[in-house]
Amino acid sequence: MIHERLTQKELKELTGFSMGTISTFLSVMAGAGNFIEKHRIPGTHTFVYSFSGKLGDLTVKGVEVAISSIISVEGFLRSILLKLRKLDEQGKKGAEHLSQRIAELLDSFEFYKVFFPDLVKPSVEGIQKKLIFQKKVVNEEVKEIIFDPEVYILEDDIHNQHGGGR
Repeated sequence: MIHERLTQKELKELTGFSMGTISTFLSVMAGAGNFIEKHRIPGTHTFVYSFSGKLGDLTVKGVEVAISSIISVEGFLRSILLKLRKLDEQGKKGAEHLSQRIAELLDSFEFYKVFFPDLVKPSVEGIQKKLIFQKKVVNEEVKEIIFDPEVYILEDDIHNQHGGGR
């Protein structure tokens, strides 16, 4: 908004984000409504992007996209958690540890699903504060992280998960 029009390279320089992150963001926001305008610079293969519309509308759409992404990743992680619980029952090393980390992440998602919508809706009372983040008790002391190969496979699935972003 301050610069009116920027290329992806300029956005990278201003934000420090990777070109992939910037490209993804611009694609999502361009597809989410009439917020981002994209025009080719004549005689080049470079596009310039500008913001059009109201910041409030962009914020609401951004929150909707964020919640949708969280819900997508949440479903994926719950399926991984079920697989990890089975591996834990089989005594596979690292399954409980990774399960606990995923449970903490899922707890944080509950916070975001409550907090994000409150950011964009007017309220006289302000944001409701909920005690959602609670420290999980770690049952095993982790001195070295060497997991069973089947646990590593599930960990790789999380890293490479498609559709939810990183």
